[in-house]
Amino acid sequence: MTISQQLRDLRSTNAKLKKLGGSRLKRTVLTIDEISNIITLYKNDKSSNVLKGLFSRNIVSKSGFKWDISRHLFEYQQVLLIKELLLLDDINCNICNYCKCETEFNLKTKKYNKFCVECYKSRPWIHKMKSIEDRLVQYNKTSNSLKLFAKTKIGEELYKNLGKHNSVKMKEFNKTDKGKDNIRKNANRNSKLMREKIALGNYTPPITNSFTHWDAKILLNSGEIKKFRSSWEACFYFCNQHLLFEKLRIPYFDCQKQVERTYIADFFDNVNNILYELKPKSQWLQSNAKLQQIISYCLKNNIKFIWLNEDNILDYIDEFLFIGENVLQLKKLKKGIKNGSYFVTDKVN
Repeated sequence: MTISQQLRDLRSTNAKLKKLGGSRLKRTVLTIDEISNIITLYKNDKSSNVLKGLFSRNIVSKSGFKWDISRHLFEYQQVLLIKELLLLDDINCNICNYCKCETEFNLKTKKYNKFCVECYKSRPWIHKMKSIEDRLVQYNKTSNSLKLFAKTKIGEELYKNLGKHNSVKMKEFNKTDKGKDNIRKNANRNSKLMREKIALGNYTPPITNSFTHWDAKILLNSGEIKKFRSSWEACFYFCNQHLLFEKLRIPYFDCQKQVERTYIADFFDNVNNILYELKPKSQWLQSNAKLQQIISYCLKNNIKFIWLNEDNILDYIDEFLFIGENVLQLKKLKKGIKNGSYFVTDKVN
């Protein structure tokens, strides 16, 4: 007698409500000994279908008799049995293919997952870093290809139009609330990064002197031309080349803006622990709060602080050493002291 589709649907619905699965209304419950016997049989002879007659007369293939057995059991026994049989087939089937941790058993597929939960979520194999050499080779290949393309007429036109398009879009985006917030976040992040670089000595801000509009250059005996912020620094260094220029960093607190900053010392004698600060008298009062913190730092760290101003800077300069092009810087130094035009050398982050 043929079973109607309506009866099939009714049996299937009832089975699902009772969590029996499929259209079977009855499931077998095995004892622990019976499960152990099945596992033992499978272990002893995995190449044959010795288990095919335990629950049905169906002849199943080698790869299918695990499922033929499990479909007659309740879910918790299915999991228990299949887990054991799978491990017998492959002892590493429950190991993550990427991180080698244990994986979970998938009730839907009746198999162990290939990846653990963390690897499945993050998919680290997608972002796997190659060796530095491989990345450099790949970067050079891509970079050279793009450079060659950019030199062509099509490339020039493409990048020109792309630049205009991106410029318009960025200006529109920066006018939005999200764009303004993004600019503010980037500014704060960059400011923090630059302060850290300055404090560690990895970067010195290129502050130009607002009171002077000429270049302070000194030609060293080695033939190297070294630039400075002022003729004061240029002449002082030319006569004291054993000193470190803008190398010593000292933290201090800016009371006016309520932020932590880093002071960059003009010159430092790391052998005798002497800090030389080049600053005219007119500029001392403006930086008094900062300089008092610098002096306190020097006292705590056994560093001698020497303030060079228009009254004593020439005591540290040997005028007979200046010849040729270097005479110009000495003349500027003397002229500045005589006329009362001084410079600013505050170098902070």
